[in-house]
Amino acid sequence: MIRALILLFIAGVAGLIAYLAFVGECTGGTVVRSEQQCRENLSQSLCRTIFARANDVARNAGSVYMSPTECSVAFGSCLDHATIVGGYVPAPAGFCVRASGETLSSMQPIYRRAASR
Repeated sequence: MIRALILLFIAGVAGLIAYLAFVGECTGGTVVRSEQQCRENLSQSLCRTIFARANDVARNAGSVYMSPTECSVAFGSCLDHATIVGGYVPAPAGFCVRASGETLSSMQPIYRRAASR
């Protein structure tokens, strides 16, 4: 009985790991990594809106590092924080965009650690 419960638990954990591995980084949205790539999947006006807001979204979403070296070691590329003097945030590798027609519903940065580049 205990053996069956342990095997069931292991199977459940393996299933959860498999599910998380195959769920995309942007469920229900579109990943855009550049303005050109964005225009291949979304309208030109929506892409203009997305990339006009890109730096502001990135500056408000990422962890703040007080040293550019610390930030760049972790993420490779960083931006100055808009409101924290001497603060730095990771530059996103792209954005997860959800839109309804021409209306931008949400936009979240997608980050890559420096070691995974």
